[in-house]
Amino acid sequence: MRMKLKAEKIMAWIANGLSILYVIIVIFGLFLLKSNTQEFQAMFDEITQQQGQTISTDMMYMSYIIQVVALVIVSIIAIIATLIMKANRVLAASLFIVVAIISLFVSNLVAMVLWLIVAIRLFTKKKNKNDGTRGQFTKENSWNPEEELKDKKNDPYIY
Repeated sequence: MRMKLKAEKIMAWIANGLSILYVIIVIFGLFLLKSNTQEFQAMFDEITQQQGQTISTDMMYMSYIIQVVALVIVSIIAIIATLIMKANRVLAASLFIVVAIISLFVSNLVAMVLWLIVAIRLFTKKKNKNDGTRGQFTKENSWNPEEELKDKKNDPYIY
């Protein structure tokens, strides 16, 4: 009998969707940095001077590229973990934990929390002990009245 992982799958796909949305937002930020108009450059310099930082737009652009690459890799691994969840729950849970740890460094926090919850639920989920004999009459689950009478005679607390 297969495990039911409906809640875990839903949470994993929500986290995957949020991660992909975050990738799109960061790529949009890359396009804004690449436009590099004079107005944007002046505003960017003013903001960094107010904060007491000296960072160029090229450094910011490179950090965004690194973040996009990391987010794409994380999203791909998370989608793979979601797809193999039913076949191998322990491997999927391990992949979700790895993805959640990497997501911490790229500020994908909402998806990270959802992936951690999915991983914990997958680790704590037990396989069903039924092997497909539910409702079927087998020797193990058959009723033996002679054995029950013997037990009643030997044990005065069985009624």
